[in-house]
Amino acid sequence: MRVASSQRLLTTDPDIRAGLDSQIEKLAKTLSEDLTIAADRSQSSRAAQAAAKVQEAADAWMALHRRAIASSVEGNSAVDPHASGTTVGDVDRYSRIVSQQVELLVNYTAGDGFLFRQKALSTIKRDLQLNVAGLTVALFLSALFSWLLARRIIGPVAIASRAARSIAGGDLDATVPKGGTDEL
Repeated sequence: MRVASSQRLLTTDPDIRAGLDSQIEKLAKTLSEDLTIAADRSQSSRAAQAAAKVQEAADAWMALHRRAIASSVEGNSAVDPHASGTTVGDVDRYSRIVSQQVELLVNYTAGDGFLFRQKALSTIKRDLQLNVAGLTVALFLSALFSWLLARRIIGPVAIASRAARSIAGGDLDATVPKGGTDEL
């Protein structure tokens, strides 16, 4: 916008002026739409305020630019930078203000993105630790229940197996333990 504005203020060709005016209006509209989206998607009030300040500065720039165009049209020639230096200077000064506000918006947005990324990574790390702890507890309990079940099932089978080996080895006086209420 800044370059197109400078070209617009310095050219005398009406066709080029019309094209540059159209280009500036289109760029201003695009900037306004982008700032609205940036404000809507901002993750902090600080970034939303920065987007509003950019819009204010851009609106002030457009108003000054239109005044500079009006003064150049009244003179019906290109603006002499020395003759109307305050108008061109004001437009240029607001161009710098808009650029500074855009840089602030970018910095705030990047900073907010970094903070939210750090928060997300912290949450992921905490969830991962909880999952590992839960898995460890589940594995420990599974091993404990497996050991208890193995003792309960294999113990009587091992005693009966010993008695069967004793009988098979010729010890017919070997005692077979009395089983419980289950199959063994």
